[in-house]
Formats: sequence, structure tokens, C-alpha cells
Amino acid sequence: MTTVRNLYGIDHDSLVDCFLKAFDGYFVKMPTDPGYYKERWRKANVRLETSYGLFDGNRLVGFSLHGTGGKPGDLTAYNVGSGVLPEYRGKGALRKIYSHAVSDLRKQGCSRIILEVIQENTAALKSYEKTGFSISKELLCFSGKISLPQDSDIIIKEYSDSEIGWDSLPNQKFLAWNFGSDTIKRGGYRYFQIFADDQARAYLSLIKNSTISLNLICWTKSRKAGLCCSKAFRKWRKEALGPLI
Repeated sequence: MTTVRNLYGIDHDSLVDCFLKAFDGYFVKMPTDPGYYKERWRKANVRLETSYGLFDGNRLVGFSLHGTGGKPGDLTAYNVGSGVLPEYRGKGALRKIYSHAVSDLRKQGCSRIILEVIQENTAALKSYEKTGFSISKELLCFSGKISLPQDSDIIIKEYSDSEIGWDSLPNQKFLAWNFGSDTIKRGGYRYFQIFADDQARAYLSLIKNSTISLNLICWTKSRKAGLCCSKAFRKWRKEALGPLI
């Protein structure tokens, strides 16, 4: 018989082991370093007391991890990841976890739960819908080679996190939880604003010592904003491991 309880006090390596087994053969290959998940879950504000596990005896066989954010009494719980070991699937495991989780999250001041699902993962979509979730928006993912124009009169300035006007950044409601300002601020990244004609045209954050951008936001829909972003990418490529400005 399986039972559900929160994950407070669980060993990190045991949790990662269950996570990787549950996501084996997933649409996206998952990193295997336990340290990666410790840092990623910290940035997403995952709290084990608001995360839940499905146990067969003392063995963890399923989980739902939640990061939380917002105002006390009106918190949002973000499902950072849910998974069930293959041999326990098809038995209502996810519904069992959330029948416990929803009640407990409400007691802890959470008024909503959000999550993201890859559209091709139809089994997960059906399972979440049966649990009571509904689709509220779609997130677009892009990949490919960037066509870079010649440099123009664009200035890139680096700022500390305390100098960024976080509340003024546009379109935050359209971003995934992992790329929203609250998550970015916990990351210890490099932060930049891109200026043209003495106006801020775009904002971006960059993982230190890499060319990976966590967040890029344009204030306008003009071609100038596009040039700003293109120039930033050009500089990243040339100076990936050195100063950006």
C-alpha cells in the first residue's frame, strides 16, 4: 500500500535517484549530477515541506516538487517536476499525490498551483487534467542559428542585481517560473541593459562564464530592439569567457 507525505528531511541523493529513474527516456535528456538539482531547485525556491512523495513503505516511488512565491496567504506553488517510477504508473499515483498536496498547500497559504508540460507528453497532460488542472497558456521554445547584422550604435551596460528595476520589467506574466524575475534574482547571474538612442531597449541575464542567457526581454517591438539583442549575442559569442563590456 502506498502513502503520501511531504518530503521534508528526505536525503537529497535519494530524491535525485528517484527523479532520474522517473525521467529516464523522457523527451529531454536530464542532467545526472545531483549538485545540478540542488542548485536548480534552490533557484526555483523549492521547499521540501511543500513538496510531496508517494512512498511504498519507506521507498520513494513518486514525487511532486514545488517552488513557492508571492505574498503570504496568497502564495503560488509551482510544480518544478512530478514523476512516478514506471512500475507504479497507471494506478492513479499523481491523483493520489495531489489529493493530499492540494489540501496541505491550502493550509500553508497557497491559493494556486501551476505547472508546465511538454505538449508531446500526452500521457502527462491527460493525467494532470484528470487531477483538476486546465491549460491557461502556451509557452514557445525556439532553437536555431541566429543571423547577426553588423554592429550599430548600441550600448550594453552591466548592472548589479540591486540596480535592476525588477518591477519595471515588462511581460513577466508571460514567462515560465524558472525565467521570472524572482527566480533570476536568486541565481547570482550577470545582468545587463541594452541602450539605443539613450533609451533602454532590452534587458538580459547571463549565466556567469558562459554564453547561456536565462532571460532576454525587449521593451519595444521595433527593429531597433531586435538589433540590440543581436548585438548582445554577437558579443557573447566573441567574449564567452571574458568581460562582456
